Amino acid sequence: MYVGVDFDPAEQDESEPFAFDFVTELAPGETISTAAFTCTAKNGIDGAPASRLTGGATINGTVCTHTFAGALPGEVYVLHCEITTSLANTKSLWSHIPGQAPS
Repeated sequence: MYVGVDFDPAEQDESEPFAFDFVTELAPGETISTAAFTCTAKNGIDGAPASRLTGGATINGTVCTHTFAGALPGEVYVLHCEITTSLANTKSLWSHIPGQAPS
């Protein structure tokens, strides 16, 4: 599900964590077991958008985070997180990360 708002733009020389909070997607007592992030390029400028994800996903309660680095100016990235829960449910959230030139 689209989270309803895009992330702030990321600059090419930046590396920063991006997070999704699944608090409204979970039933009472349900917890996140696994989180998997994917990154695609909406405009097709970046031929290797998956390489923008560095390190691994982290889970802290209802929040899943992954570090994103090296956005290409003019590209719009689609960052997607799919979780599996303690009740064997799968849920997903996604949003856009606009790439911009360093300021």
